[in-house]
Amino acid sequence: MDEKTIALRCEANNKYCSRNRFYYDYLHAAADTIVNEARFEVKERVSSRKIYDVKYQLDEARIYNKEPFIAGSAMLTNKSNDKATLTSAITYEEQSTSTFTSTWSLTGGVKVSFEGNLCEAVKGKVEVSVEVKKEWSWSEETETKKSSTVNASADVPANTSIKISYIGTKGSYSVPFSYSQEDVDSATGEHTVTQHYDGIYYGSNYYNMDFEVAKPIPL
Repeated sequence: MDEKTIALRCEANNKYCSRNRFYYDYLHAAADTIVNEARFEVKERVSSRKIYDVKYQLDEARIYNKEPFIAGSAMLTNKSNDKATLTSAITYEEQSTSTFTSTWSLTGGVKVSFEGNLCEAVKGKVEVSVEVKKEWSWSEETETKKSSTVNASADVPANTSIKISYIGTKGSYSVPFSYSQEDVDSATGEHTVTQHYDGIYYGSNYYNMDFEVAKPIPL
């Protein structure tokens, strides 16, 4: 069973209604358990749905599940007899997630076209970020990964090594939002626009990234 599947139970005999095709195609309240024939997929009479005019209530956003994150580190070694400024590249994988949910909207079998901005955690608070226009799987988490490279630089004393790390915080957050919803009736083709205030955006990403320089180690 999932959020798009239901079962019907008869109040008269407390049995589940299942599809019977032996003589006629009808529902028959005779199943003791939720067998395959007693599972029904819920679909709206909507051929397409568009979500737009998204407005976040950033003053009600909260960040939680904060944990330290080490993107990578590098050893800078100065074998000369003079102090030197050394640089090394640190490559790491950035990961972020986005999930749009709402308390009442049912999207079973309906493709959702989304036009609006995403959010991200920046310096300990949630801000509006990039704008997207794409087909979105409502209530399902979307993960984004990309490779990033930063240059780690430090002044290294003569005949020493320094470890430099690129560190930050990984956090999850939630933000309530309002939105407009435009549905197209699959039977009549009629367009209906409604305003909703039940949206919750969930996300996670790395933020507060900075370099941490350890004490020099003699060679």
